Amino acid sequence: MSNITLPQGFEHIGDHAFSRNSEVPFRYINFPSTIKYFGAYAFSGCSLRDVVIPPPITQLDPYAFANCLLINISMSPVLTKILDGCFYASSLQYITLNEGTTRIYPHTYEFSDLWKIVLPSTLTNIGAFAFGSCPLRNISLPDGFRQVEDLGFANSNLEYCSISNITSLGRFAFANAFLESFFVPEGITTIGPYAFANSHLVFVIFPYTIQSFGECAFSDTEITKIIFPNRPLSFGYKCFNGSLINHIDLPEKQTMLADYMFANSHIKHVTIPDTVTTLSEGLFSGSTIKHIKIPSKVTALSRYCFAYTNVKNITFPDPFYSFGDYCFSHSTFKNIKIPDTLRSFGNNCFEYSKVEKLDLPATFRSFGSYCFQYTEFEEITLPEGVTSISSYAFYYAKLKRINVPSTITAVYDYAFTGSQIDDFEMNNKSYYGNRPFSNNPFKHPYLPEGQTTIYSYEFGDTILDSIYIPSTIRTIQSYAFYNCTLPEIQLNEGLVSLNSYAFDHSYISIIRFSNTITTIGYQCFQYSKSNEIYMSNKLDYINNYAFQYAIIGTIYYFNSLRELSYNVFYYCQLSNMTFPETLRTLGEADFKYCTLQSINIPEGVRTIPSYCFQYSKIESITLPNSLTTINDQAFYQSRIHDIVLPPNVNYIDQECFYQTPLEEINIPDPVTTLRSSTFAYSNLTRITLGKSLREIYSSCFAYTRLENPELPNSLVSVGNYAFQNSNVTELVFKENFKTLDDYALAYSNITTVEFRSLVNVNIEAFKGNKVSRLVIPEGLVRIYSQSFQNCKIKYFDFPKSLEIIESYSFRYSYCSEMVFKEGLKQIENYAFYDSNIQSITLPSTLEYIGNCAFYTCQITNIVMPEFANITKIGIFAFSKTIAPYFTIPKGTKVIEEFAFKGSCIGYLKIPNTIESIGKFAFTGLLSDFVEIEPGVTKLEEFTFAFSHSPNIKLPVSLRYFGPYSFLSSEIPELFIWNNTQILNGAFECCIDLTNLTIQIDCRIGRDAFLNCSFIRNITTYGEFTAEADSFHNVTNVTVVHYGLHDIRNPTTRENMLGVPRNVFVTCCYRSPRFLKIRPVNLTTCDGIWNCFSYNKPSSSVRYGALAAMYFSRTDDD
Repeated sequence: MSNITLPQGFEHIGDHAFSRNSEVPFRYINFPSTIKYFGAYAFSGCSLRDVVIPPPITQLDPYAFANCLLINISMSPVLTKILDGCFYASSLQYITLNEGTTRIYPHTYEFSDLWKIVLPSTLTNIGAFAFGSCPLRNISLPDGFRQVEDLGFANSNLEYCSISNITSLGRFAFANAFLESFFVPEGITTIGPYAFANSHLVFVIFPYTIQSFGECAFSDTEITKIIFPNRPLSFGYKCFNGSLINHIDLPEKQTMLADYMFANSHIKHVTIPDTVTTLSEGLFSGSTIKHIKIPSKVTALSRYCFAYTNVKNITFPDPFYSFGDYCFSHSTFKNIKIPDTLRSFGNNCFEYSKVEKLDLPATFRSFGSYCFQYTEFEEITLPEGVTSISSYAFYYAKLKRINVPSTITAVYDYAFTGSQIDDFEMNNKSYYGNRPFSNNPFKHPYLPEGQTTIYSYEFGDTILDSIYIPSTIRTIQSYAFYNCTLPEIQLNEGLVSLNSYAFDHSYISIIRFSNTITTIGYQCFQYSKSNEIYMSNKLDYINNYAFQYAIIGTIYYFNSLRELSYNVFYYCQLSNMTFPETLRTLGEADFKYCTLQSINIPEGVRTIPSYCFQYSKIESITLPNSLTTINDQAFYQSRIHDIVLPPNVNYIDQECFYQTPLEEINIPDPVTTLRSSTFAYSNLTRITLGKSLREIYSSCFAYTRLENPELPNSLVSVGNYAFQNSNVTELVFKENFKTLDDYALAYSNITTVEFRSLVNVNIEAFKGNKVSRLVIPEGLVRIYSQSFQNCKIKYFDFPKSLEIIESYSFRYSYCSEMVFKEGLKQIENYAFYDSNIQSITLPSTLEYIGNCAFYTCQITNIVMPEFANITKIGIFAFSKTIAPYFTIPKGTKVIEEFAFKGSCIGYLKIPNTIESIGKFAFTGLLSDFVEIEPGVTKLEEFTFAFSHSPNIKLPVSLRYFGPYSFLSSEIPELFIWNNTQILNGAFECCIDLTNLTIQIDCRIGRDAFLNCSFIRNITTYGEFTAEADSFHNVTNVTVVHYGLHDIRNPTTRENMLGVPRNVFVTCCYRSPRFLKIRPVNLTTCDGIWNCFSYNKPSSSVRYGALAAMYFSRTDDD
């Protein structure tokens, strides 16, 4: 299909109607006269070639023909609005716009093939990118045209443009255009920012009406010549930045210049009138300016003014006072004439410049930080009056010589760092900042007399051959010699103290203290290296961390030192040192990680502080007789193997000799306690314990090679894991010994232990050791909780004094047989829980058996006394016990819930002294015979539920069966005495129950015999109550009834119907039926007395009642 004809009456073509319609390609479309509207993108991307817009259409919507193959278009005279992007990227080559059109909207012909356009006289505005990237080369705008909007001709290919009557050009108006020349019409006042940026404009003349140029107006243009009117103008930031302009004459009365106005341009010559008072920031930065005359009223160069330039000649006015920050930064010229009146240079003024010589005038007074960093000149003379050398001033410059005036009072941080200066005349008034001479060849500093301070980092990062320190020095500040390399230093007389960090990271082979120094500051020599240090004869105190991480050959002391602070030689690689006799105090961790191998501690020292030699390489030490205390971890993991403790030592703290190679030691008599882990993991083999030793704390000898020490008579206590994994196999505890603490002998290799007196055995004291036999002496009253838990002892001899066994005392113990003597009163909760006990004998003095006392024990033999006043057998006390015979002693009062749950007992006897049997007490019991003595009256709910006892003897006194008391038990027959209560579900699901006897006045609760489907015989004696479902699923039963008439209780009648299959009664029975079953006589009688003689007498039969019933028979009976 090549043509489309739309029918008459068709009015609207909606948005995207024919957009990219490749399925129906067409070249021409015939619109009806009724058409009124084209929507946005209506024909975008379609194959339409020719189009005639009929008269009703007055407007084309945005992008209506965008990306269309349209070549020719004929428009009706009324079409005056062509909106944004209408022909964007289309194939349109030629168009005539109708009179009445006032604006060309943004992007209308952008990227189209338009090369010719006829504009109407009514056109006033052109929108952004209207002709962007289209091939249109020439355009003449009508006289009535008023405005090129922002980006109006941006990215266009225009080479010629004629405009009249406009007053301004918008932002980016001709940006990136191919325009080479432009006639600026009279009346224009403003050129907007970036108006000609990146265009090909070469030449332009501005009329007298021009007033201002926006920022970057000619940025990166190819302009080489520009003519301004002779009147003051306003120039925007970077107005000519990066342009090709090489010559410019500014108006004669121009007063202001913009920042970076000619930056990075090709300007070579510019005439700046004397009306200009300030050269703006970065004015010529990066430009090709060669010659410049500074206006007469300018007295200073601003920041970056000539940075990155190669200016050859600058003519300065007189007077001229300063060069600003970065003024000549990275400049490449080699010579510059400094004005005679110049006073200062700003920060970074000549940094990275190639200047070879600077002659500073007598008026010069200061220069900023980094002013000459990385410069080329080798010599400079500072005039009198300069008071300081600023920080980083000559940083890594090639400066070799500097003449310093007497007025210098300060040399600031890194002033000469990395420079080539090898000499500097120092005066006694100057302050020196951090590392002013670091990394330069300055070798022989000579500090002048009168100087009182060596400042922080003054000689930081230097390599010196020598240094002269005058007698006037009173202070060496922190880091003064940081990372300084020096063969030798002699500190001056008059110096009293060395500040913290003074020689930090220094490399001074020999250090000689003056005899006036009394203290060494905090971390003074940390990380330093010295072969020899000669201390002062007045040195009294060394501060903490003074030599940490230092590498020191030998330290020589005089008899003056009295005190070391803490961590003085921490991580110090120290080869040799002898303390003076005056020393009285050591500090904590003084030799921690230190490499010193031997040391003498002088008389007068009373304490080895905590961590003093921790992790050190100390091998031998001489201790003074004055020593009384060795604090915690004093020799922890050190290499000490040779030590003699003086006789006055009375205190040795925890972990003191932990993991040391020490093999033998004598503990002085004054020591009363060996604390936790004192010798743990050491190589200790032999020890002599002092006569006053009372306590050995936890892990004291753990993992040592100690062999069977003799314990002193004074010892009363041993703490947990004291001998763990040591070589000790035998211990004898003397008469005064009282207490084995928790885990005291746990995990040891002890096989034999003897106690002559023992009061307390605490938690798992024997856990995991090798003791198999234990005789506990008389005097032990209580075995504490978990005392023998997890022990491997197979034989115990318990004392008569034992009264209480606490919870978990024998849990998981190996012993299979235990005999407890008379005197034992209490076995508390879980005492034998999960132990290997198989046979146990309990005494008549027993009063209490706690919860779970023998729970899950594999007992096969338990000997209980015939009588014992046991107040309670606790919950689960004998649960899961296996025993052939178990007689609960007479005198026992209470059996708690679950006490025998799941136990397997061949013969079980329950005494009549029992006052209470708890719920579930015998649930799941497996027993051949259970006997409950007469006197027991009540069983609680679930008491024998799920039990397996084919022979159970219930006493006449038992008249209360609680709910589910025999649920699913194996009871084969049951005799229910008169006035007995059988509560809900008492015998539910007892499928082994076959014979049931019910005497009169009993109450049988709901579900009492539910699902007892194997009951075959029921014997009744008269009236009783059977509640709902009490005999549910009980059928086909033979009932023998000894009463005189049918059951009259309506509840019983209702709930017993369906139970009997056969009914047998006596000859005296008067009713015609029993529960609707015609009965069969099982006796004959010749008279009333004979009738009674055939009954089976019972202690509970009421004969008078029977006789009364007989004589009162009615016709219905």
